[in-house]
Amino acid sequence: MFPFLQKLLWFMATFAAASAAVTSEIIQPIRQSGDEVALIFVPGAFQRGQYYREIARVIQEASQLRVWAALTDGYDSNYPNPRQLPGAVEGAIKGLKQAGMISETYIGIGHSRGGVVIGSYGRSSQLKAVVLMGAFLNSTLKDYPIPILTLAAELDGRVRITRVVNDFEELLDDASQSKDAIFRTPVINVQGTNHLQFETRSPIPRNITLDIKSDVTDAEALKTIAHYVNSFITSTFSTDATQVKDAQEQLKDDFTDSRKRFQPILDMKALEENGDSCPWAIIVQQYFAGKFADVVVVNNDILELPEFNKSKPSLREDKGKIEIDNTAFIEFEEGYEYNFLEPQSPKEIRLKLKSKAAINDALCQAPGKEPSCRSLNELAMEYALNSSNGYAVDRYNLRGRPIFFEDDIMTSSENEWLSTPLNMWEDDGLHVQAVALVTSINSPKLEGMHYCKVMAPYRALEWIIIDSLRDY
Repeated sequence: MFPFLQKLLWFMATFAAASAAVTSEIIQPIRQSGDEVALIFVPGAFQRGQYYREIARVIQEASQLRVWAALTDGYDSNYPNPRQLPGAVEGAIKGLKQAGMISETYIGIGHSRGGVVIGSYGRSSQLKAVVLMGAFLNSTLKDYPIPILTLAAELDGRVRITRVVNDFEELLDDASQSKDAIFRTPVINVQGTNHLQFETRSPIPRNITLDIKSDVTDAEALKTIAHYVNSFITSTFSTDATQVKDAQEQLKDDFTDSRKRFQPILDMKALEENGDSCPWAIIVQQYFAGKFADVVVVNNDILELPEFNKSKPSLREDKGKIEIDNTAFIEFEEGYEYNFLEPQSPKEIRLKLKSKAAINDALCQAPGKEPSCRSLNELAMEYALNSSNGYAVDRYNLRGRPIFFEDDIMTSSENEWLSTPLNMWEDDGLHVQAVALVTSINSPKLEGMHYCKVMAPYRALEWIIIDSLRDY
């Protein structure tokens, strides 16, 4: 036998054996009538199908539909994967039919890793819709071929709400073009819940799961989650016009409610970049201007390396008005797009600003006291707190670890400033130490410069709503 054919037969046999190992526990509906649908559950990594019995039961109780459930289990190493998933879904459908299900309305519902694989699988399958719990779609919502619900736990310690906000931002744009988007691809921020409350099992220490302590009981979380799932599946699959209308009204309310929790994140994220400029660089330059901010116009360019390193801010005065051109470079954690345990906000923002002394000199004013780069970090924290919802601030004040702003690391040359990173470290709180370079208005080549490496307001917000709440 040819070696290639041997390998192919081995792969086919392995695939068949692995797929056969996946089982499905079928849960009968509790309603005797109503539109028939089935939820096919795919568990999270290293989790078991049985952990989702309770959420299946609570969804059944919340819905007027005739809801079946199939809990898939037995993936290799308890790790759902694309190789075994088709066989798992086929096995679940076979089990549902054998148990008496007549409809072919199958809905994939995946938690965490299960959400990742079911979201990809749902593009071309027998599924009629998908529900993601503690997971998100790795593509645009509007291009997904079937309806999809994204449920994001506000206090998810593994899949940050600050990653799912990207999907909500996309939904906002889609909804501005078609109101049906909030029914077809809703993205819901589930208040006060964490990553593990989509399932039910014995508690695991949070220092192992990296999850965040929730604000609600498991029973309350399951009831809320079931409410969202029911609104989605009823709106999508019910043939009762009254049920559909009520479900869509509920989804509208859920969209509005979620927006209240997503909006602070969107606001702080928006301070990073607007086209080719950094709004935060404009804000802090005017902060340097102090009482003369109303006569200062600031233009900013976000530059990449090495252009940023070569750049220098400039200042022009004309008839009592000041125009300043400054630059910014935004650096993120390496691989942050794929590692959702990492902050989604910038690692640091590098700002090349004109000094307060340079602004005052152009206006024929006394130099005044030069602000510190530390004061910009304090301002970032102020913006983040002011943008946050009251209950988020209360939660932070009650059980969040504080931020400590350290005095600036003062550098004496541009090269030293460029090579010295913003200093941040954690213990009983987060310590942040900016890096500064301040030059005299008479300095050759660097006249009246104030360079700062600082924390983004978005990073301050992530600390408030996520990282400060973790068990250190």
